[in-house]
Amino acid sequence: MNLNHAHKYKQQGISLIELIVASSISLIAIATVGSIYLAGNKMAAARTSQLMIKQDVNDTLKNIATEIRRAGYTTTLDEPVTLSGSSSTIDSSANNIGFVYEDENGKWRGIKFQQKNTLTGTKTIQICQKISSSSALSTMTDFTFSNLCSGAEVASLIDYKNITINNFNVSTSVISTAQSTAMKVDVFLDATLIGTTYTHAGKASIVLRNIQ
Repeated sequence: MNLNHAHKYKQQGISLIELIVASSISLIAIATVGSIYLAGNKMAAARTSQLMIKQDVNDTLKNIATEIRRAGYTTTLDEPVTLSGSSSTIDSSANNIGFVYEDENGKWRGIKFQQKNTLTGTKTIQICQKISSSSALSTMTDFTFSNLCSGAEVASLIDYKNITINNFNVSTSVISTAQSTAMKVDVFLDATLIGTTYTHAGKASIVLRNIQ
């Protein structure tokens, strides 16, 4: 009698070497994806930081330019109004600029922009606003360039906790023609995002016509 012998097939599993290779490939893949993700996050954070300082600088220059365009405006005088003791509509030094104008309520509003050191050691741009009690010229006796920030509303235009000013410079020049006299005001601002190397510089140029 012939007996059919059943063939026994040896069941094979994953070897240790194959397991190590598979694990290594998985780790490499995870590390690659992780590095790409971290790099993407870093680039996004850098881009956000760059946009933040750029927007802050540009907004500050825009606010300064908007106020400067009002310098000397008055409905009560035949000529542009000036700060007490000033011979021109705009009074300025290297990093300060001041002027006065009649606001929508018929009162004198003295404005001064200045670079200022903060308690944390950073530098910021301050705006000082002094508002008179009425439109009478007698209420402008203390509206001088040197004391515009004394007894005034003071605020910072820059986020000084995150941004510091490297340079704030104001320069003026007179443009004269046979028909009129104008003043060109150039404002330069350069700032750095604290804790980074990100900087941004901007410039605003304003022309005031028919000045004194």
